[in-house]
Amino acid sequence: MGERVELHNSAEVSAPVFLGAGVVVRRGAALGRRTVIGADSLVDEGAHIMRSVIGRGSLIGRNSRVSDCIVGSGYSVGDSEAISDRTLVEPVRYDTPVPEPVRTPLPKRPAEPNRRRREHAEELTV
Repeated sequence: MGERVELHNSAEVSAPVFLGAGVVVRRGAALGRRTVIGADSLVDEGAHIMRSVIGRGSLIGRNSRVSDCIVGSGYSVGDSEAISDRTLVEPVRYDTPVPEPVRTPLPKRPAEPNRRRREHAEELTV
């Protein structure tokens, strides 16, 4: 358990659970086995999380259910929302332009001298 963790006394925690620094777990929340909650995240009242990884600075809404998922840093799971079955949740930013792919030309292969010329030149030097 990290520093400054606020764990309500009615919250249920089934080990092993990792709570990062500054995590807040509110009344009636349940954290199941194999759960990781990133630093500065909030697990609201009645939320249930199990076998999941919650990224840093995320909000898990009131009475929501998250199981077998990865929730990216800074993402919010809404109140009463259910997410499960190996889902990867990440925030999408529509205001960020998609960069153009970088096209790096392949280096040219050095031209190999004609094999016959090389062999002929070797014969002449002998």
